[in-house]
Amino acid sequence: MAEITDAVRRPGEEGKLIVQAEDTLIDPSGRVPVDMVILSSAIQSRNGAGEFAHLFGISCSHDNWFIEKHPKLDPIATMTDGIFIAGCAQGPKDIPDSVVQGAAAAARVLV
Repeated sequence: MAEITDAVRRPGEEGKLIVQAEDTLIDPSGRVPVDMVILSSAIQSRNGAGEFAHLFGISCSHDNWFIEKHPKLDPIATMTDGIFIAGCAQGPKDIPDSVVQGAAAAARVLV
């Protein structure tokens, strides 16, 4: 179990966030005072993305993320006409970027 709290129990924890975690192999519980906590989950490309790319004639990076035609000039188009990519198909992205790319891809499909 792990949690982040601001409950002060020891000297030096005032004004800090406290990361509490249990490690059953080393120490049953630990408290680490920190200034900031950033939570991020790992993401990797889907298994079989390379086969999918080959089937539809689009390019993949060495990490099996789909590659756009041009990162600045045409970030949702692929080298194959009519196939567009958006969001985490290109790599890790946050929600606002994914929404913008999805809307752009939908607009391009309507054209």
